[in-house]
Amino acid sequence: MSSIRISLSVFVLSLFGAVTAKVAETAGLEHERIAALAGVEQLDKLDERSAIVLIHSPAGPFRLETIPLP
Repeated sequence: MSSIRISLSVFVLSLFGAVTAKVAETAGLEHERIAALAGVEQLDKLDERSAIVLIHSPAGPFRLETIPLP
């Protein structure tokens, strides 16, 4: 599985407004889609070495998995 690294300062985030309306594709900060994490509904840091992800697949129920952090 691919590693992901996202590092943004609060200052940078404060320069962008909230996405308040539905958009066709994407809005807000530029980002890169990671194919290995398709279906992720929520991602959060679990500990210093891992993240926990809630994954939804159209073929089945939600799954809760951990992934390594870079």
